[in-house]
Amino acid sequence: MSRSKRRLFVLIGPPTGDAREPGAKPLGRIKDLERELGQYNTSTDGTPTAGQPTIRLHGPGMVIEVATANEPATQAMASVNDEQMAWPVLERMCKATGFRLMDPESGRIMAFG
Repeated sequence: MSRSKRRLFVLIGPPTGDAREPGAKPLGRIKDLERELGQYNTSTDGTPTAGQPTIRLHGPGMVIEVATANEPATQAMASVNDEQMAWPVLERMCKATGFRLMDPESGRIMAFG
């Protein structure tokens, strides 16, 4: 089984839709985001998360890290170590939630709606 090199993506919310205020809507409250991503087999490994600066959500071929300092969460970091496994899950997740992925190297934003 071949594994691709690790790639990073920033998970961001849908566009605000307001030309006067460009940018992205928040991803949502952290507990709600955890529940939402759980529908895509992406969740904590059981390690207690209370009081931690970052929550790590493990999914197929990826780990999504959410900083707990901001409520609601405005972005998350997706570390993809197996694109063949992770990409279909990320695509389904983004289509259903309106979330987008940004490649931090190029600045390219991928929307799946």
